[in-house]
Amino acid sequence: MRINHPLPKIHHHHPTHTTGDKQDEIDVRESNSSNDARTANKVKSPEGEFAEVVAKGGSQLAEAIENRLKLNEQRITNTRPAGRLRIAVDKIERLAELYQLLDDRPSETQNKQHAAINALTSREAPASPEEYLSAANDDPVIADTLLRISLEKAQKKQDSAAVEKIQLALATLSSKFGEQIVAGVNTAAAISLFSTQPEQKQAMRQIYYNSVIGQQSSGAIFDALLDKFGKEGFVPALRTLQRALADDIAAFAPSMTPVALRKVLNGLNDTRTITHTMAAVDTLLQRLNNKYPHISLDGSQLTRRLLNLTQNGFKPQDIANLGLEVVGQQPHHQSVFFNQLLSLLQKLPATLWREEKNRGGALAMLRTLIGEYATWEQKTTRKTKYRSSLNARS
Repeated sequence: MRINHPLPKIHHHHPTHTTGDKQDEIDVRESNSSNDARTANKVKSPEGEFAEVVAKGGSQLAEAIENRLKLNEQRITNTRPAGRLRIAVDKIERLAELYQLLDDRPSETQNKQHAAINALTSREAPASPEEYLSAANDDPVIADTLLRISLEKAQKKQDSAAVEKIQLALATLSSKFGEQIVAGVNTAAAISLFSTQPEQKQAMRQIYYNSVIGQQSSGAIFDALLDKFGKEGFVPALRTLQRALADDIAAFAPSMTPVALRKVLNGLNDTRTITHTMAAVDTLLQRLNNKYPHISLDGSQLTRRLLNLTQNGFKPQDIANLGLEVVGQQPHHQSVFFNQLLSLLQKLPATLWREEKNRGGALAMLRTLIGEYATWEQKTTRKTKYRSSLNARS
């Protein structure tokens, strides 16, 4: 369905939400018709305030997203993926520009993708959603955008047979990947600012699909970002996910319900907390390395191990293996490590522990182990002094 009134353009460098701003300003003027029009124009819309916070980022971003979720809960009346998809994609004025935001591959590659999509829609037997995905580098929103470009061309040619086939293809694709397509459209501008490389854009979009549609845990999001973008790219990638989520929430047609998006928000907040944990782990390893230069374990590796243990619970053998892996077999080295590890675990946020009993059990085991090492060190010291005294007498 085509909307006849003027549509907003996509801005590459400022992924704010002009449509929402204008609509809210209209709402303000209509609800205060007795006021002076100039006064109404000065009222800052919720979307305007939200966009400003998104642009600034920082600690206010999570709070702004939460407030936006509450606003959307009051506004959303149609939560069906097909309905959200129609509204979201109809708002895109220029599909070619959307394609550039999403993929931006060389023209030769684009032409091959278009040809593959057109070949599928020209077949007598309808193609499956998976076949369209394969033609679009396994990305639902790319497949959908290419189909819509083909649809516009067919409509201009007044090729009713082609229009019917393409519309069927769009419906088929939407029935299986509707939520991913909406998410891809809503987050295109934010993700385009992260990288100009098509592969990185698609990787970020896939992580967003998994975290939003798949409702992944904070640990899974952490692992995915670290695996794909490394330690140096982790924080920029996480910030991009937050901005993408902000754009998705602020869209007129979000990809998921407010309840689902709030769960993702909590996961991203926990993931941000993990970055502080990784910094604390780096500090711990640096202190140990200053004493024992042989230590070479990377902070991200130890952080992953600790997150796995906070989720699944610490067992005595897990702690023993961790000591061997980090500092080696020397009992004194292990004693120093476990003392510092205890301090770190005590400061971990409660949200990183799956259950409170996991935290209590881990701290109790470490305290017991540290006590045993302290006893061993005292005995070793006494033995050393005793031997020294014997040697002195002889």
